[in-house]
Amino acid sequence: MACAGVLPMILCVIGENRRTPWFTIIVVGAFASIFALVGNIEDVAEFTNFAILLAFAGVNASALKLFAKNSSGGRLKHVLMDLVLPAMGCLASLWLAASLGWRAAFFGCLLLAAGVLLYLVMKRFLPKA
Repeated sequence: MACAGVLPMILCVIGENRRTPWFTIIVVGAFASIFALVGNIEDVAEFTNFAILLAFAGVNASALKLFAKNSSGGRLKHVLMDLVLPAMGCLASLWLAASLGWRAAFFGCLLLAAGVLLYLVMKRFLPKA
């Protein structure tokens, strides 16, 4: 993601000896340590699951919107593969996210909002690669 310009380019640096993104490993380790300080790993897993399920719902909703205009192939294939399947994926993701409870929803939405805010700030203030 850093090499694509979504994250800071410093995270795209690959080490000479081991050919690994060493700085990214340190940053991810620091974030993982912060999450470990929450205390209960089940809580961390629940609100992470909530945020990821919302992202899956968004991907399925996007696929539904994109494929609704695409009618290549047979009519039955178009309806099943391009409309029904993404709609079912979106509904299933939202149903699973809702079943996690209010705490997972609250902290998952905070996590998702923090990610969106970070993306917008970085897009606005960091120079393009």
